[in-house]
Amino acid sequence: MMAAVEPLNFYTPAPRIDPNGGPAANGEPGAPPPFATRLVRIDPSWLAEAPPAREYLATDTRTGQGALDAVGVTLLVAAGGVGKSYATVALALAVSTGGMWLDTFRVKGSGRVLLISAEEPADEIRRRLYHVARPAGVKRFEHVIDVLDLHDVHAPLLDEHGPTAWHERIVELVREHGPYALVVDPLGRVAGQSIDADNVAAGSLISALEAIASAARGLVLAVHHTSKVARRERAADATAIRGATGLGDYARMVLLLNSETVKFGDAEIDVRLGEIVTLVRAKANHVPRWEPVELRRGEHGELLALDAPDRERVRVAREQTASGAERVRERETVRSQVRQAREVEERERKATRKAERDAEDAARLAREDQAARAILAKHGSGLTWRGWQAEMRARLGKCSTERAAAARVRVSS
Repeated sequence: MMAAVEPLNFYTPAPRIDPNGGPAANGEPGAPPPFATRLVRIDPSWLAEAPPAREYLATDTRTGQGALDAVGVTLLVAAGGVGKSYATVALALAVSTGGMWLDTFRVKGSGRVLLISAEEPADEIRRRLYHVARPAGVKRFEHVIDVLDLHDVHAPLLDEHGPTAWHERIVELVREHGPYALVVDPLGRVAGQSIDADNVAAGSLISALEAIASAARGLVLAVHHTSKVARRERAADATAIRGATGLGDYARMVLLLNSETVKFGDAEIDVRLGEIVTLVRAKANHVPRWEPVELRRGEHGELLALDAPDRERVRVAREQTASGAERVRERETVRSQVRQAREVEERERKATRKAERDAEDAARLAREDQAARAILAKHGSGLTWRGWQAEMRARLGKCSTERAAAARVRVSS
């Protein structure tokens, strides 16, 4: 049995009061509890005695170090369809049985689990639990997994005044039926207030989840989506979360699931390893850094850890893809250089042609002006227009009417 963790549990639902001290009408905001109930006095033992060792929900079998907080709020974020639901169901199963999560993290002890299903009915949870349990060989629970089915209920945790009555009901429920070592909560469907750009609302939501964690005496895993920009740029830090930056700032831990398509050139391997999902520790205040975990999708979408041969296959395929991409970039660079050289050559050819035309035009004008001056010197200005044109043609061999007229204007001005 996992050692009990007793956090400072100060949460009390706000009483409904009116300005005169009596009960307030339903729906009116209540007053916060007195701050004195949250006062913790430090005594000399805090300096003289080592603090209790930090408890972890799970440890990394690769390092033996803590990998998941035992209490508080952790965010799990990913794009839609990457496998968040399967990841959370797999963690619920591991916590309930005291087993392994994703064949990498070992749960310390075991405990009860509450899955708040605000997106799908409990039947879908059953299907995913079944498909996760079979490859793991799990046939029984050590502790209960409860499902709170809210998929067809609007149950916002926040409104413009703060935590709602729905939030209070959830806190009461986890107190009554807990303790829960793990509570899974889909963030977007239950927030109630816009957390897309409002850091105050984001902070309030994390505080509301912390209250649930305190009442459960365990970890709240809040599931959310990544932003479009993060998916496009493949961000791997806390900024990948869709919404206000306060979500990642205020949560003590952020996990990311990223999906990658890998090509092997073998139809059978492409089916089995074509989509690689990587679990990344993007942020953690209390947990040592651990290396990303690479996973593949099972027959029903469940996430399965890669074994050593598969990791090697993926590594080689990535290198080949990178080499192929590098060759493509090199070919494109050569093509670009050839295009640029041709463009430069064409510009130079055009400039040469223009310079030659300009020189020819200047020489023609000089010949026409010389002929016009000679005609003026011989005949004066009294020559008729027809006679002028005939003289210009006689001296130049050919001269259009327009050029003859222009030359007469130039030398006469």
